[in-house]
Amino acid sequence: MKVLERASIKYKLWLPPIICLFGLLLLKVYTISRFRAELIERNIATIETTIFHHADEIRDSISQYVKDVNFLANTPPVEPFYEASISNDIDAYQKWRQRIIIILKSFMESRGEYLQISLLDRDGKEIISITSDFILGISIVPKKDLQDEKDMPYFLEAINAGNGQHYISDIILNKVLDKNNSYQRTVIQVAIPVYIPSSSKSSGVIAVSLDSRKTFGHLNQKSEPTTLYLLNSKRQYINRSDDEQRDYKDIREGDFQFIDNSNLKKLVQTDERSIGFYPEDKKVTGFEKIHFDEFRPERYWILYGAISEAIIFSRVNDLTALSFVLGLLITVFMSVLLFRASSLLTARKLFNYPQFF
Repeated sequence: MKVLERASIKYKLWLPPIICLFGLLLLKVYTISRFRAELIERNIATIETTIFHHADEIRDSISQYVKDVNFLANTPPVEPFYEASISNDIDAYQKWRQRIIIILKSFMESRGEYLQISLLDRDGKEIISITSDFILGISIVPKKDLQDEKDMPYFLEAINAGNGQHYISDIILNKVLDKNNSYQRTVIQVAIPVYIPSSSKSSGVIAVSLDSRKTFGHLNQKSEPTTLYLLNSKRQYINRSDDEQRDYKDIREGDFQFIDNSNLKKLVQTDERSIGFYPEDKKVTGFEKIHFDEFRPERYWILYGAISEAIIFSRVNDLTALSFVLGLLITVFMSVLLFRASSLLTARKLFNYPQFF
């Protein structure tokens, strides 16, 4: 009988902690299940607001760039400059050329994201080109360095566009030259045809190149809680850190990466936008298509955002862990008190100590 009594002591020692631990586990399960749906809905609302806000910003920026190119195409010196170019009026050509250069330089000084502005003739040859570099500043490209752009997509599209139409390129790589070396940048090209009264065909093209990293680079940075990516028409984004052993401006083909998301591949085929929580990805994800070329609606970028499950439930997990630790300390304290009480009662039963209560 004494052996059984001693066994009951051990049983009484372990029973309270087991009960308390089991209760804590139930509390954790209840806490997560109670707040899970609310947290998911809250983060869906967060990513929805973030994506829609930035998508509108991108559309506004594109609209502004189109307005800029239209403004340049309609500045007073442009029409007589092209008229003089076609009629081979050298004196008028040089006079209007100098005025256009002054306008373009002033324009580029006020807009830091512009890398290059070029005027091309109807054969695709640059006749004026001005570049901007962070180190070298704004410079006029010498005549001997002017390029033949007749095979470039932006020229082929713009020269055949109607009056008032324009062309916007995808986010592409473009080689940039300076006095020391050459490197590649991700650019967006906006081009518009130039029409003059004496010709029914376009007389040339005005094109600008924008540094996409200056314009949209902040969208490809990881920042809690939402990570945003601007994907080009091939559904790629730039993933390049500035601490690599090459010029920080230099971008290469290998820096383009795809978003590995099976749901995104399916949804973009049917939806313009979508937001949701996908347990298989362990993320709240969303996207919106940005049709950047109003004359070619089939072309679009994708603004994609994600919030990981770890971030979504981080606060609940922290609170649950804290409550679990506090509960464990309380359990240990209760166990000590119960053990001492049970040991005292058991000792009295074993040795027939007098009971006063």
